Amino acid sequence: MIFLDTNILLRFITVPQNDHAIAHQESTRVLFRQIEAAAVQATFSEVVLHQATYLLAAKRHYNAPVPDIVETFRIILGYAGITLSTQDREIYFRAFDLWEGRPSLGFADCLIVARCECNGWELATFDQALGRLPNIAHWQPVFG
Repeated sequence: MIFLDTNILLRFITVPQNDHAIAHQESTRVLFRQIEAAAVQATFSEVVLHQATYLLAAKRHYNAPVPDIVETFRIILGYAGITLSTQDREIYFRAFDLWEGRPSLGFADCLIVARCECNGWELATFDQALGRLPNIAHWQPVFG
């Protein structure tokens, strides 16, 4: 099993800007072909996924459109060698659906909402954008 760091995902997904990045991308392409064919088992965490989506979407970094980022990660999550728990896979796909429908929320907030939905948890937040989402139960403060 290989744990994929954020920079490995980014080198695979992005267009290289220099010779050093080209070499990195070539090696990650080989790795991801192996992962796609299930010759190699790999995984990554929610933190890595969040970092990658944040950097890809950020205007000062890659400024990639949300639908393109979502499509790319849906493909990667479908690779035969990507090992995730069933619940994590479900949460990531749900978070991508939410983010694609509401890019202004940001992927981190969409992960929070997806995790609450999938687990039946109430969400305690003072964030008004999250507070308006209808698909989750919202915690209400009790004032004595």
